[in-house]
Amino acid sequence: MKRFENRHHKRFWTVMTAVVVLLAAAGLGTARYISADPETVTVSDTAGLRNALASGSAAVIKLDEGVYSLGGTPLVINRGVTVIGAGGNREGDAAKTKIVQNGTDRAVIINDALNDTFADVSLEALTVTGGKAAAADESFGGAGILADTGTSALSLYNVTVSDNNGGANGDGGGLFVSGLEGGKLKLDRVTVANNVTQAGGGGLYVEGDMDVSITRSAFDHNTAGSRPGGGVDIVPASAAGAGPVTITDSAFIGNAATGNNGGGLNVNVAAITVQNTTFSGNSAQYGGGIVSSAGNGGSAVPVFDHITVAENSSFQEGGGLYIAGGSVQLTGSIVSGNTTANPAYAANADIAKDQTAPLLDPARNGYNVVYHAQNMFAPGASSSKLGADAGLGAIGDHGGFTPTYALQPDSPAIGIGGTASLVYDQRGFPRMTGEPSAGAYEMLQAAARYGSSYSTAWNVQDGAAAVTVQLASESVPGLITSSSITSGGTARTFNAVSSPDKAGRAIFTVQATRQVGGTTMTIPGTFVLDLVPLPDVAAAISMPADVYQGQADVPITVTVRNAGTKDTSGEVKAVVTIPAGLMITSADVPSNWTKSSAGGTYTFSTTASLPAGSSAVFTLHGSVSETAAGAGQASVTANGGGEAAEDGGNNNASSSYAVHEIPQVISVAAPDPGYYKKGDELLFNVQYDRAVQVTGHPSLLLYIGSSTVEAAYKAGSGTSQLQFAYSITDGLADYDGISLGTAIQLNGAILESLEHAPASLTLNSVSNTSGVVIDAQAPSSTAVALPVNGYYKSGDTLNFVLHWNEKIKVSGQPSIPVQIGGTTVQAVFTALSPAQDEAAFTYTVQAADDDPDGITLDGSIMLNGGSITDLAGIQRTWPYRQQMRQASKWIHKRRS
Repeated sequence: MKRFENRHHKRFWTVMTAVVVLLAAAGLGTARYISADPETVTVSDTAGLRNALASGSAAVIKLDEGVYSLGGTPLVINRGVTVIGAGGNREGDAAKTKIVQNGTDRAVIINDALNDTFADVSLEALTVTGGKAAAADESFGGAGILADTGTSALSLYNVTVSDNNGGANGDGGGLFVSGLEGGKLKLDRVTVANNVTQAGGGGLYVEGDMDVSITRSAFDHNTAGSRPGGGVDIVPASAAGAGPVTITDSAFIGNAATGNNGGGLNVNVAAITVQNTTFSGNSAQYGGGIVSSAGNGGSAVPVFDHITVAENSSFQEGGGLYIAGGSVQLTGSIVSGNTTANPAYAANADIAKDQTAPLLDPARNGYNVVYHAQNMFAPGASSSKLGADAGLGAIGDHGGFTPTYALQPDSPAIGIGGTASLVYDQRGFPRMTGEPSAGAYEMLQAAARYGSSYSTAWNVQDGAAAVTVQLASESVPGLITSSSITSGGTARTFNAVSSPDKAGRAIFTVQATRQVGGTTMTIPGTFVLDLVPLPDVAAAISMPADVYQGQADVPITVTVRNAGTKDTSGEVKAVVTIPAGLMITSADVPSNWTKSSAGGTYTFSTTASLPAGSSAVFTLHGSVSETAAGAGQASVTANGGGEAAEDGGNNNASSSYAVHEIPQVISVAAPDPGYYKKGDELLFNVQYDRAVQVTGHPSLLLYIGSSTVEAAYKAGSGTSQLQFAYSITDGLADYDGISLGTAIQLNGAILESLEHAPASLTLNSVSNTSGVVIDAQAPSSTAVALPVNGYYKSGDTLNFVLHWNEKIKVSGQPSIPVQIGGTTVQAVFTALSPAQDEAAFTYTVQAADDDPDGITLDGSIMLNGGSITDLAGIQRTWPYRQQMRQASKWIHKRRS
């Protein structure tokens, strides 16, 4: 590799400088026009240009279009200045403003005194050609431009450096640029072409620890001889201070290092990044496209990101890339189709390395397409496609400032380039998806199921860009019925509608019109859409929209359907997610499917083919927790089977449900305490905690004495209170108070909430019914207590007590007839017992009463305008007993 030599020892420009100074002092040539702005001058001939540079103070020199012949004397720039061709239009045609040397000396020399601080110099919109570094003893060339930046910047914009000769020993056939740390070399839209040197750096030779930025530039058919770098050779002064060097959106085409390495680029700087750049047709002994010799020991390594290295050649190893030392980082790139003249190295025609260089770590060197690179990558999982031809078209002008390789349809590079860290390709065409192509050229390709509408989101990166899509070709006429793309903003949506019954390939031309490098460009791209028979796995799930706490069997139906036009292949998987509170107790699974579960997730899978148009149906049986509440959503995700990613829109489905609480009885209001007789209605109000609805005839069980009856549902459906009623029938009695059953009797009826949750039937908080007395029986005397046997005389009292079957009420002066001898007298009611079930009647024996055979009762009661009723007001029944004679109770008037 080229060793660094002290830059002051590489310059001996005294003769050239003296010549220029003498010319300037003689006043040869004047400026054609000096503007009102003293900082700007416009010239139209060589003499005027030399004079403006040598004696003027203008910061900007504008050159009219034309040829500025140097006549064998270099153009020397020893102050800060901006020189713009094309009449001062930096975007003008560089070919129309030429600085031409006659092939006997260098064309342009900048900072010949090697001033360390110097000043910034810019050359714009012009061509430098015809220079030659003639001195045989010089080890530096720079036939087109020989410059030293010191700690300042040299900028070339829209400049061509062509057809210059670095001589027998000079490095840098087109340009030789040296500088100190802090110095900068900036090339933007620069073409370095057809330059030659017998040493190194056929196009450009950079020496020193300076920053180098090369953007949108082309190194085309430059040649180096005995030293490296047919296109570019960068040699730092030190490993620590070197760089950074960035090369973006550029091309190295047809350069050669005939006697050394690195036909396109020779890298000696670890801090270099090469992005969106094409290497094609370059040749060398080793590394026809690139040789990297940096990256030893430090953390920095050369980075090659989204580059295309193709059709380069070497006489030995590494027709594309040769790693002579250290390591590299190669990501999102194409290294394919390179060759070697030595059949022994054919297996490493694309990438080779020196035996001291480490293997490429696949974790750090991923998303590439590499063809012939045997034993270059360390073992491990790789995101790259190794051993694959990249499927490139011909190199050419495909838009942008520099040549590129267009990808062919089905290229393995499409969509493999990793994340879109570079939002544009080499041309300035947007990388519109999250899966960009590898290499420097972006191409889009997708497959969709035929008969479907295709839609995709594209990020055009530039909201002001105009993006159009035009159908260019289709393999079957009428394949695409319509297509469109939205406008405005960075997010655009492309839609294509295909024929429902045709399969084939449609190719669209996508054009992006946007500002690239200060120029409005329309950059063409390609989108390939394959409409093919494909499976399309669709998921569906259904369950009742309303469930209730404690519900035992909730049916959940899951359907996995192949909605596509081709049988599935490989595994199809359906994952069902059930929220907490809803538990799966069992599942009916089709044959050829397996089931597994973890928590609330149930997975069903099969490797059996699911024919197009067919479905697999699963029935899951669930139960609802007693404490479940609120709403839930059961979901399913089904995929696999070989469907296209674009058909994933129907992979997910869900079914929402609401969990309803079971209506609970919070209280039961019984009839008010009191006595109820035949015909009276007993009303019971059952209060729920929410509205319920009734279909049919539920009832309440009532226990009245020893009888069980039912209070029938009467009213309240649609409200939270239900009313039940019972009309008392004859013969019922319950003097201790009625009682209720513990639950509502459905009798085939439906009792539920408004959301159809079955209501609880349990009766809670029933009001006290002990005071609800039922008396639908007439009171009757069950026995009579007579006076004790004996003789009774005038003035004695005969006491009779009638026992009743229930409590009674007595009004007025009822009496019972008593037969004494042949006379009927009346024993008059005198009192009720405290329990109200005994009535006392009394008769006082009169002097005339006489009945030696005993008195007799006929069993009747005389009301005498009064009444005897039970507490419910029912009259007593007759008689209280049969007529009887009480022979042992004698009454004699003679006994006194």
